[in-house]
Amino acid sequence: MSLSLTAAVSPLLAPLRGTSWSGSVLATGRFGAYLSVPGAAVDVVPLLGVDAIALPTAVRLGVPFPHEALPLAVGDPVRLDDDGVTVAGRRVPLVRAWTPARVRPVDRLRPFAPMAEGRAHLVAAAAAEPGSAVATLIGRGNGLTPAGDDALAGALLVACALGRHQALATAVLANTHRTTSLSATLLRAAADGYAAPPVVAYVTAVMRGDRDAAARWRPRVEAIGHGSGRDLIAGMAGLLSTIESQTALGRVS
Repeated sequence: MSLSLTAAVSPLLAPLRGTSWSGSVLATGRFGAYLSVPGAAVDVVPLLGVDAIALPTAVRLGVPFPHEALPLAVGDPVRLDDDGVTVAGRRVPLVRAWTPARVRPVDRLRPFAPMAEGRAHLVAAAAAEPGSAVATLIGRGNGLTPAGDDALAGALLVACALGRHQALATAVLANTHRTTSLSATLLRAAADGYAAPPVVAYVTAVMRGDRDAAARWRPRVEAIGHGSGRDLIAGMAGLLSTIESQTALGRVS
């Protein structure tokens, strides 16, 4: 008996109603695949198993990714519409929605800057002078989500929580053409406060000044990707250190 597959869709993929898009498999991995779907609400749709980190724009299966039932290869054709995803000759119906994690505004300023190395100083420069610094940082690094982008994503999540530094978000969104399509998709989501649940939980703990909760969530963030989590934390630290410096000078916007 063949495996019956269904999936849940993120609201960030809306509106799908009455429209369909064609694309191809961009990349595959242990927990799923990334589908390049130009023209859709997001450029890259992660198709993930239930055991994968819940990226905010994902289509999520109800089971671990079934590689035997969906033997995907880079370049395989993909079709996405409001009813489902067709890939590897299989139709995966979208039968429900799921709610991605999102950073919420803090009621008052109580954050602490997490200890971080790496690109924190570069993000601090980007927060202080967004235009040229963001253009230099975005796309910097290797892989589907370059390290510079991960750091900027961390900074954008902090900016969302504070409701400040709109200039940073504007500069990042104006430069997403400089990076990979997947990273651009995740940066746009971060600019609206969306990220994987462990990241949102960590940002929330830091912004509330809850050091115990931050200590519990930090290892899960650091375990994301090949350094992506550490770069996210560095980006948070860079923006928060900039805010601390501006506060001391009486120049917080």
